[in-house]
Amino acid sequence: MKRLKNWLVLIFVSSVLFWPGRTLSAEVPVHAGFSLSDKEDTSFNVIANGCRYRIFIVLNKKDYVYKDVKITEPDVGGVWTSEVKDEEYGWYIQYRWQTPVLTTQRNYTIRLSGKRMRKGPGVGPAVWEPWHTEGSGDFGFPKFEIKTPEKDMTLKPDATQVIEAYAEVGAAIPELKADITTCWGLTKTPVNAKGDVGPETSKTNTAGIAATALTVSETIGDMYEVRAQNKVDKPDLEYSLNSRTFIVGVDYLKITPESAYLPVSKKKEPTQEFKVTAWSYGKDGIPSEDDEELVVDVKADWEVIERNPSNVGGKVKPEKNSSTTTFTAGTIPGTCKIKASWKKKDAKAEITAFKVEITEPNYQPVTDNNCTFDEATPGVCNVLQGSNCIAKIAPDILNTDENKGKIEWILEQIKNSDLTSTPSPAKGPEVRFTYKKLPEKNNQFGNKDLEAKVTLYDKQSKDEKIVQIFYTKETTNHPAPKTGIDPNWYYYWSQTSASSGTHIYEARTDRYGYYEFGKKYFVICTPAAGINNNTGHNGIDCFAETCIHENTHMADYWNWWPEGYVENADKDKDYIPDSIEPSLGFDPTKQDTDGDGHIDFEDRAFDAEHSWKVASADSEDWANPGHQSDK
Repeated sequence: MKRLKNWLVLIFVSSVLFWPGRTLSAEVPVHAGFSLSDKEDTSFNVIANGCRYRIFIVLNKKDYVYKDVKITEPDVGGVWTSEVKDEEYGWYIQYRWQTPVLTTQRNYTIRLSGKRMRKGPGVGPAVWEPWHTEGSGDFGFPKFEIKTPEKDMTLKPDATQVIEAYAEVGAAIPELKADITTCWGLTKTPVNAKGDVGPETSKTNTAGIAATALTVSETIGDMYEVRAQNKVDKPDLEYSLNSRTFIVGVDYLKITPESAYLPVSKKKEPTQEFKVTAWSYGKDGIPSEDDEELVVDVKADWEVIERNPSNVGGKVKPEKNSSTTTFTAGTIPGTCKIKASWKKKDAKAEITAFKVEITEPNYQPVTDNNCTFDEATPGVCNVLQGSNCIAKIAPDILNTDENKGKIEWILEQIKNSDLTSTPSPAKGPEVRFTYKKLPEKNNQFGNKDLEAKVTLYDKQSKDEKIVQIFYTKETTNHPAPKTGIDPNWYYYWSQTSASSGTHIYEARTDRYGYYEFGKKYFVICTPAAGINNNTGHNGIDCFAETCIHENTHMADYWNWWPEGYVENADKDKDYIPDSIEPSLGFDPTKQDTDGDGHIDFEDRAFDAEHSWKVASADSEDWANPGHQSDK
């Protein structure tokens, strides 16, 4: 038994000599080791905060004699122990170094020095020569990872929570994790909140786990951030840390309402107020009906976190330090998500900005919204012509058959005209309106408001378009006594500012109009709706100039010949009294003073036509074709 025991010791010592990184004793774990000799310098990085290292020094006793051998320990601190041995095969010094805790140094140097003299035959005179070697390296730090709890959590008032962190030393022998010093940092919000961690430093067990405990205040909303780190108060240094956040009493936040629907339009940016509240789980740590709303003023930060599509508008105000905010939607339909954040908790709400949109008519082309009474008696006008009125709901997620069935349509009435719709009542994504019978008044034509509206989630959206109603120009289906005789253009233009004087219509094509002496009215003829050969103007402008022309004749006649025409007073037979011709710029001896082919009486009427302001009656022209039918 004695021989066996000695043999075991010899093997153990040998393991120390050739594998210096191994432990000498189970009671003293060593994280890593390195060797120094008198031959060359060495480098080895170490981990601070109480990790143990062995510096194993071997001297060449075969070739040298040594004296005054000493080691200069690094000035960075730590705990040093040493043991000197003298064996037949050599001489060595073994040091153990437990690295310092909370060191502010970045690197270290260990210096080995002494004197030596070469021995053996033929080495010459015995001379002691100085020598030294150095071991150096940098300090690293353990990496910490908080294992318990696994995530941030809410604590009940005045509660205590155990916090455990795992230290990874990154050493050559990673299974040796004991005695690593862990520092626990604490940040309180507000800074004067009650509560603390203890102990402030703790060492790891053999599993590499260090522990502390956090005790929190009784105040709802107090927040604590606990950190596992290498330093207590040296944030300017490189150090490893991992943290958990704890809030007193608040398990989660809730925004009310959690969803909202806002109608948008080009004319209006609707708003919705949101409020955030704090809640605590009633049981089992999951949301339930037993949850309790906490009496705490949540001063949250608000932001819009998602927009779909990306150009959807939307903003919150205020954005900072408020329990409420007002969301203002833009003018584009889509969805937005907002978030309220407070003490590392957050809640979200979704807003859907929606609108009903009339897609037909769409003014593409510009005459897309033009609708004309047909030539029937009574006339019929379909809105639209060639298409139904069509609407949709945006965004597409709301454009369901059910929602589209809620779209309601309204088209402005025309006085004295019957308005019907298909379907009736006018509801759904498509509808066709029909006017029957032309109105009596010209001002009943023109722009008519077409409206589509839908109510979703107690919020109403509406869209408006303009349809323009015209009459067929040459048809005679207006409602006046001379229906079927006077054309529509004459009947309705006579109600506009283009009309002047008293006149009637005569269906003849050889002249624009005429005045018969002695009559209290003049006559408008068919060409008055065409092109004026004198001015080049057409349509309602030609009608206006014809009225001015003939009304000038009638006015001149009654001004100059109130008792009837007197031939002896008009020797040149131009129908202007000779006595006033010079004052009017005419020669009383010539029927056609300027020789233009028109007698002077006609020249006055032709000149008067130029007093008409061209296009001034276009906005009253609802004939098709006419001055607005192509716009």
